[in-house]
Amino acid sequence: MLKRKVHGFVLLTTLFFMQLFSLLSIYGLQMAASNFKLARFEVEKQQQIMLAKQLLQQVENNIFNYVSTCQVAVMPMEVLAKKEITWWQQFSCKENKNNATYYIAIETLSHDPCGVIEKENTDDGSVAVTAQYYRVNLFLNNILLQSVVATRSDQVTVCSDEQHLVQVGRQMWRRI
Repeated sequence: MLKRKVHGFVLLTTLFFMQLFSLLSIYGLQMAASNFKLARFEVEKQQQIMLAKQLLQQVENNIFNYVSTCQVAVMPMEVLAKKEITWWQQFSCKENKNNATYYIAIETLSHDPCGVIEKENTDDGSVAVTAQYYRVNLFLNNILLQSVVATRSDQVTVCSDEQHLVQVGRQMWRRI
């Protein structure tokens, strides 16, 4: 009689542990599936960021095509970061490339009379070609990239401080 009770106890204990291991296995599979989804999402996000960087560089290389039509007032980064998609649709330029719709807003920053890009020789002597700075903002799928670009300025001004050399092109960029 005692043997029967032990056999029943062993059977119940074995069934309990089998069920526990089954539940743990199912939980492990669900966690693995969740991790795969997160990893896929992260890969897609990185691909979007890489695309946004490429598009930003294209805009920077052709900045004069956008300055007159995509210009917005200079605003702090925090304000720009809080702008909704409707603001971008209304006040910036919409572009479509590589099956992606993105928005461009250009802010005209300062002219640097002491920032020398190059010196040109004229009949009157040497004239310094100075720098004009623009901030390029690119918005793609809730990714906001911002860069500062230096270009040649047509303005003739006098430098009241020490001149410094400025390279044409991107000065900095950041993701907001």
